[in-house]
Amino acid sequence: MNLQALPISSIYVAVFIVLQLIFTLRVGLVRRRERISLGHGNNALLEQRIRAHANFTEVVPITLLALVLLEANGTSINLLHMFGVSFSVFRIMHYIAVANATAIAYRFYGMIGTLATMAAAAIALVVSVI
Repeated sequence: MNLQALPISSIYVAVFIVLQLIFTLRVGLVRRRERISLGHGNNALLEQRIRAHANFTEVVPITLLALVLLEANGTSINLLHMFGVSFSVFRIMHYIAVANATAIAYRFYGMIGTLATMAAAAIALVVSVI
């Protein structure tokens, strides 16, 4: 399949690749500074960054797959952007809260928003094939 056939989801995949790179580098920087090669070495900051990165890695791929499939199924551009933008905002909110152990409300609303976006995308995906 030609990626030009999926321009909207391609934009969001690219955005999430850049975020993944940033979050990976943030883990690596703490590892290098603290000289911790494996695990978190009881370093609270490293543990927070690892968990934030891992949570991002666990949740993002399946939702991006849903976005790609929605676009392939002919879902409206506005709905695709609604899912893409909201998912981006909620994942960044959640990452900030977990990676820095601050802004607890960001974590709560980031996760609730993430789950709501995922659920709405799943429903839209089923509707798109009915």
